[in-house]
Amino acid sequence: YSSGYALALLSVLACRTGSDVRRLMITGRVGTAVGMWCYLAFPLIAPPRGELDGFFGAWLDLERADGLAGRAACPSFHVFWACVGAWALARRWPRAEALWWLWGAAVIAACVTTGMHALIDLPAGVALFALGVNAGRVWALARAASGKIANHWREWRIGPVRVLVHAVYAFAAAFVGALVIDALSGGQHRPALWVIALCGLLGAGVWGQVVEYSGALARPFGYYGHVIGCLLGLGVCWALGLCGWTFAAALACAAPLVQSLGRVRCLVNGCCHGRPCGHAHGIVYTGDRSRVARLAGLKGVPIHPTQTYSIIANLAAFGLQRRRARGCGRRRIAHARGPVAVRRGALPRRAADPHRQGAALLPVAGAGERDAWRGGAGDAVAGADVAWRRL
Repeated sequence: YSSGYALALLSVLACRTGSDVRRLMITGRVGTAVGMWCYLAFPLIAPPRGELDGFFGAWLDLERADGLAGRAACPSFHVFWACVGAWALARRWPRAEALWWLWGAAVIAACVTTGMHALIDLPAGVALFALGVNAGRVWALARAASGKIANHWREWRIGPVRVLVHAVYAFAAAFVGALVIDALSGGQHRPALWVIALCGLLGAGVWGQVVEYSGALARPFGYYGHVIGCLLGLGVCWALGLCGWTFAAALACAAPLVQSLGRVRCLVNGCCHGRPCGHAHGIVYTGDRSRVARLAGLKGVPIHPTQTYSIIANLAAFGLQRRRARGCGRRRIAHARGPVAVRRGALPRRAADPHRQGAALLPVAGAGERDAWRGGAGDAVAGADVAWRRL
């Protein structure tokens, strides 16, 4: 198990060219970033099990002296770096490829035999390695999909009315957002939801037609007007007693998901686009109707897909908020009946009001929290199952 550290170190020494170093760095950075996000979004716990005597027992105790008590276990970074080391050494010395991968497999197996991980941590670590080592290909697929959506402008005229294809994405954002908010607030604040939706629509219309009106923009609504309208609507509902901190936190929790769906519309319309870049990193607008072509004059020029960047960031933020919305601070991997038995536990309630903390960050589109605790601290200490709320 401890030889995994040596395997990870040798992966650096096995690099021969700058290209090898760059790919190893990208693999490590992507794996570390995604792994840390998983620890926060899916905080599984694998309490160490089993005891050893003698020299190896002392060594194992040293491994467990980090104070984590099984936290930050899934995906397993031990598995991730064992795979990275075996992969890098196999590229450097291909004749001994079987030996390197056998070493990596032994480290992976030791994660369970030493009682340091649950079985679910192992395939998760392998999946994290696959994502990291193929990060370039994954990004190329995401960029290609973004370019295809960006050049999918369609419109239909029904008399004086013009129907745009990206209205579908705006509707999807509003519809899904309403469902999530209603679910997180327990379906008890629907009048407030309707009031805020109407205020947001009116605010977007006023902003688009009065504040930033331009025939070249080809849109009736303005984004910032919608945000201001929703905040004003929230204030009205609060004053009328239609909602409180819980509902405000539900709005903040759903905001990143709404924003990520709305960004697909930005891809089609060409708004919020990035600056020119190289072909390897950007997307190209070939149509004449998008704002990239009509206003920026960048038709046929590779530009940064900033909308895609925003989608990824917002989905990551929603994943962190979603953990809080499930009503349970942590899920525990219990080893009482084997390394794959799953039980759920909870952390003691914090002194601060999580609803208020979440709602206070509502204007920054989703930096808030929604806590739906079931059971008190005594239940958590007793290890009783705690009911979760699923979206």
